[in-house]
Amino acid sequence: MTGCGVCGRPLATETAGCRNPLCASASRWFHWNVAVAERSGLLESALNAYKYEGDRSRARVFGTMLAGYLVERLSNGHTTAELGEDALD
Repeated sequence: MTGCGVCGRPLATETAGCRNPLCASASRWFHWNVAVAERSGLLESALNAYKYEGDRSRARVFGTMLAGYLVERLSNGHTTAELGEDALD
């Protein structure tokens, strides 16, 4: 099974489009996106507080999650170009 080139979600078939309308949008401002965790429950509440209410109390936790994801990807043979070099700046 192949995945969306933007978000990585599995596609039903080789020719199927992604179910996420943002992936097909010509006005999206990013090239690709990766979810390092499922956004639901307590994590969703914490992310919403961080993004929309300015609650930075979990910033270190979120940074550690992202850094751990990047280290794992790089240690498994992925290149910085695959990850997006600007993600590591």
